[in-house]
Amino acid sequence: MLPNGGAILLAAGQSRRFGSDKRLHTLDDGDAVMLRTARQYAVAFDRLLVVLRPREADVAKLLKSELGADALQVVFAADAELGMGHSLAAGADAVDGWDHMFVGLADMPFVRVATLKRLQAAMRPSGIVLPRFGGQTGHPVGFAAVYLKELRSLTGDQGARRVLEAHPESIVDVAVDDSGVIRDIDRPADLPSA
Repeated sequence: MLPNGGAILLAAGQSRRFGSDKRLHTLDDGDAVMLRTARQYAVAFDRLLVVLRPREADVAKLLKSELGADALQVVFAADAELGMGHSLAAGADAVDGWDHMFVGLADMPFVRVATLKRLQAAMRPSGIVLPRFGGQTGHPVGFAAVYLKELRSLTGDQGARRVLEAHPESIVDVAVDDSGVIRDIDRPADLPSA
C-alpha cells in the first residue's frame, strides 16, 4: 500500500438516462445517492476530491455541510458536458502531492468501505488497481501517480479506458465479494426497492 493517496469522485454527469438529477435522489436510508457515495469514500480515503459541473456551488455547499468543509475538496469541471474524460482530467489537474488516486463514480453508492480499503492496500508504485466481481471489472479504479500526466490529458466520454489499454502490464486485478463495485444507478429501475 502506498501511504499518500486519495480519491477523485466524479459527480459531473448529466443524468440523462435517469430523467432527473440522480445524484440528489434520496435512497431508502434518507441519504442522497451522491452523499452516500461521498460518505463511504470520506471514511475510506485520507483525501477526497469531488468533481462537479460548472455553476454548482449549491451542490458543493451541500457536500461540505454534510461531510465537513475540511473533509473534501471540490473541483468544477469547465468542460464536464463534453464527457467523463474531461471531468477526470479536471480532477487529476487538482491532485497535488498524491502518490496514487482512486477514481470513483458518484452514482455507485453501494461500494463498501472495507472494499475501498482493500483496494487501497493493493496499490503499488506503478500499478493500476481494478476491482473485479463475478468476472466483471468495476470501480473505483486506482492509479499510481506515474499515470497523472495521462489522466490530465483525457478528453471525450471514455474515462480512463485509454490509460488502461496503454498499460495492461501494470494492472492488478483484485477480486472482491462486493457487488457494489459493478452496481451503478443509471435509471430509476436501478434503485433498490423499498
